Amino acid sequence: QVFFDKMIEAKLEPSVISFNALVQAHVKAPTERLMAVRSQMRVWGIQADRVFVETFLMTLLKVSEYWHSISDAVHALRAVDKDRLHEAASVIKDAKDNGIPLTGVCKKIDRALQQMGIL
Repeated sequence: QVFFDKMIEAKLEPSVISFNALVQAHVKAPTERLMAVRSQMRVWGIQADRVFVETFLMTLLKVSEYWHSISDAVHALRAVDKDRLHEAASVIKDAKDNGIPLTGVCKKIDRALQQMGIL
């Protein structure tokens, strides 16, 4: 966050790449902080891309392993806080609404959330 703030102070305009790095720096941040990063991105008028969506979801949901199936994803996501799951659903919905193609892992998260009744 410090680097990002200094970038803004120096009158450098952020991009989806800088927001992607900012999200990665918030791997241990509370849900509200990650939501604030996403909100800040909107304020700057920066459109997410598929890399940002995947990075955000992986960080938000603390995904650290590859899921071989949707049932693996459902099993892992059952341990995730409900606020994080609902934020993940919001991110996926926004991506779909804005025509952003989902990566393979994002598609698994999408289907897992659907099976869990979150999406």
